[in-house]
Amino acid sequence: MSENNIRDETIRINLTRNTYTYIVTSSLVLWLIAASLWMQGTIDWNIIIAHNALYEQSIISGIFEFFTKYGMVLIAGVYILNLLLSYKIENLKSSYPLYVVVLFSFGLGGIAGDLLKEVFDRARPAVELAGQIIRTHVSASPAFPSGHATKSMALALPFFLLSSGSHHLNRIFKITVFSIAILVCYARIALQAHYVSDVLAGIGTAIAFVPIAVFLSNKIYKLNRVDEKKLERMVTRLGFVLLLLILYLTFEGTLR
Repeated sequence: MSENNIRDETIRINLTRNTYTYIVTSSLVLWLIAASLWMQGTIDWNIIIAHNALYEQSIISGIFEFFTKYGMVLIAGVYILNLLLSYKIENLKSSYPLYVVVLFSFGLGGIAGDLLKEVFDRARPAVELAGQIIRTHVSASPAFPSGHATKSMALALPFFLLSSGSHHLNRIFKITVFSIAILVCYARIALQAHYVSDVLAGIGTAIAFVPIAVFLSNKIYKLNRVDEKKLERMVTRLGFVLLLLILYLTFEGTLR
């Protein structure tokens, strides 16, 4: 879906017209569905109430707690593994240009999601459905859109949508990061922390920031005249940034 040119010329990530159309359309559709579910109400409520049974299964609820706390850590860890293996497997270097995109997407998407929370100021399920659901803990932040859904998808989607490496490990990494992000999103519903509409709006927000992250990354590459050799030097520093991100996300998850 993308063409990552790593040559002796300036690096540029190209979004095809079809990919751009797909991204914009998907974001709008998800936001429309999310808004419709919020206004309709009953479907959102019934899905959350149906997850009362989850709390009777301590092992399953524990798994979802793990993914809600450390899912983003796992995604960043996959990127570190991909980076380390690229020193041995040349084909994995095709993903190098995407590390900057991932960081822009995560940073901007996460900020936008947090700001939108304050704008919409929707109450959490534990408030609106008090007495009807098992969960009683109420987060200090509003519900819509889900921050976990926004951030996990913003972290995973650039690699999932744009990585074009032919090596079988690249395909495994793509599926892995997207699957972890999906589990994080579902965990927020299963643990009754968010409605389905909150999660869909979060995913829609994350998708919307992929082309913005690509645009900014290309600007960085152009302004700094980043070619293949310069990119390889940059990737080492980006690896340290990812390590710092893992430490931050681990600390944040432990506090939840």
